[in-house]
Amino acid sequence: MADKTGALPLATRAGRILQRFGFSLFSGGDGLIDWYEVSGTAIDVGGEDWSQASVDPGAAGEFEEYVNRVSPHVAEFTGLSLAKPLPAPVIFNRSEWIVTAVTNLRPLLESLLGGILEHPTHLLRAAIGAEIGLVIGYLSGRVLGQYDSPLMGGAAGRGSIYFIHPNILEAERRLALAPRDFRLWLALHEVTHGFQLEANPWIKDYLKELIEEQAGYLRARLAREAGNGILFAKHLRRLISPEENPMMAKAQALMSVLEGYSEYVMETAGVDIIGDSSDIAAVLDEARRSKSRPYQLIERLIGLDIKMRQYRSGYLFIKQAADAGGMSLANLVWRGPGNMPTLTELSRPDLWIARMFKTQ
Repeated sequence: MADKTGALPLATRAGRILQRFGFSLFSGGDGLIDWYEVSGTAIDVGGEDWSQASVDPGAAGEFEEYVNRVSPHVAEFTGLSLAKPLPAPVIFNRSEWIVTAVTNLRPLLESLLGGILEHPTHLLRAAIGAEIGLVIGYLSGRVLGQYDSPLMGGAAGRGSIYFIHPNILEAERRLALAPRDFRLWLALHEVTHGFQLEANPWIKDYLKELIEEQAGYLRARLAREAGNGILFAKHLRRLISPEENPMMAKAQALMSVLEGYSEYVMETAGVDIIGDSSDIAAVLDEARRSKSRPYQLIERLIGLDIKMRQYRSGYLFIKQAADAGGMSLANLVWRGPGNMPTLTELSRPDLWIARMFKTQ
């Protein structure tokens, strides 16, 4: 029975997750991933109550106004231009975001894993579905906004801006953030990602190529070292290490630049829109660092600690490039894959700057 908020008790949701895992384990089914298990598990982990599921109908117009307000500032500050304005944002509750995330991740994960584990056991199939569902469910309570750009299948399409309303409301309440300033700050972050990806369409093709190359690389390494079915137990961590895997090194450098560029724009251009946005960043950073040990462990296991390091290293890289030659120099990263920094250059921006001056 649901409690007075409409959320099922934790024990009930845990029982449903285990029941779904057992059904997936013994029913077999087609395909590498049981997407029914993924979606159901994620929704149970998200634990959305009735009040969260009901999004304020005025929120869409409010966030559209914020997106429209910050877009000209991003264009002027960055020098990036769009052929068409960014689309109006979509306001989700957690369950709606989960359904969209699963739909968008399905072709990507099937492409990445499909050739690696061609004939998974029922146990491995159930475990993969449960693990993906647990991660998506956990993220459904953490993600505030997202610029989602199609990578597989319809890679030529334009992206979408999402805001997850209940998570924004909860963050504002828990951290005592002024709603207008915080929402403008979030809009600035996602709009900057929109400009990056839509003004530089090669990025989506490059990411797709990296995913396909990654799948081929893992297949080849497995064939040599482990054999089918042992990857997750023994070799995954090493095979996805940027130090050993060239595709992961390229992907990590790209993601660091994307996130760091957005952070730099938020800090520098945000002054004209919000005032001093460093207070918001400081509050969020303190909230991340003060999380309990179990939450920190979870976030390390699913890679959120890596994402935080990407923000920092990418920000320092873009800042040093902009300090040396303004946004025109920093924007050379958007000329194509060859202008992306290596991981070494990411930590030593002076090396990348010297390379750019030599090639101009």
